Amino acid sequence: MTAKQTTTSKKVVAPAMADIPKPDKSKMVQVVCRRGTTEDRAVAEHVLNPATANATTALEFSRAQYSGVSLQDCLMVVKDDIESVNGGNLDKLEGMLTAQAIALNAMFNNFANRAIQADVMPKLDTYFRLALKAQSQCRSTVEAIAEIKYPKSATFIKQANIAQQQQVNNGAAKSLTEKPTHERNITPSNELLTEASSATLDTRGTIKAGRTDTKLEAVEAINRTDHRKRKSEGIR
Repeated sequence: MTAKQTTTSKKVVAPAMADIPKPDKSKMVQVVCRRGTTEDRAVAEHVLNPATANATTALEFSRAQYSGVSLQDCLMVVKDDIESVNGGNLDKLEGMLTAQAIALNAMFNNFANRAIQADVMPKLDTYFRLALKAQSQCRSTVEAIAEIKYPKSATFIKQANIAQQQQVNNGAAKSLTEKPTHERNITPSNELLTEASSATLDTRGTIKAGRTDTKLEAVEAINRTDHRKRKSEGIR
């Protein structure tokens, strides 16, 4: 009689997929190490990259509304936008500013409604100040959009004098009702002195010359010999 061998099998239960903790994609990013650089250098370049810092900040602010967003995908989107702007395509920036202007307008209306419902003066003053700040930022955003769409270009005009007779008035513009110069009354004190009117700078009048000081009289002619000898004559 042969003995019957019995085998006992142990049932192993695999853990459910829900029990395995999923990696947090919002904190994981892939760092590419270029040839010739160390791993520490590659990590430092990634951390100091402006795209990485701003993508992380944007994701942190959006975590409350959108959870489970991949940081790696956010980083790639930011890098693509930077390359697009560097290439001259500003469509996404215009869209971003337009969306921000709409959001700022919503903030203005929200604070304005709160100011209307305020029951004390401090709340009223605070909400009105916030509403006006939101309105000011909205206006600045709209002006930035207009500047991008229709930039102001400086125009340099060179003056060409091609006319034979040309008159240039550099003074201030005169009104149409102002009388011409020849029709206006000019103050006599501002006119130039002319000989025709016998004007003089001395208002006391001219003084007639007298003979009080005879030393200042003109010297008459002196009688001298016609043939004068030189002092050196006769010296040989």
